[in-house]
Amino acid sequence: MPRFEPAALPAIWEQLFQILLARLSPLITEPDMVVFKINLEEEIRRLLAPDPALREVVLTVERLRIAVHQTNLKKLAKRLQ
Repeated sequence: MPRFEPAALPAIWEQLFQILLARLSPLITEPDMVVFKINLEEEIRRLLAPDPALREVVLTVERLRIAVHQTNLKKLAKRLQ
């Protein structure tokens, strides 16, 4: 049985499929970042808030979470000791 080889799609169809794929997955994971949930202890929150050194390596995320780039994990751990 002969194998069916479809011709290349017209550019308009390629554009349509790209738009549809983008709408299906609007969020992109960031594999280089680690997200931590901060517990409700006031002490850890007081340490994180005013520290300018931590502001350089920590991104504040919603609902008591922070995001840290993989390369900054050691800096964060050292600063919190």
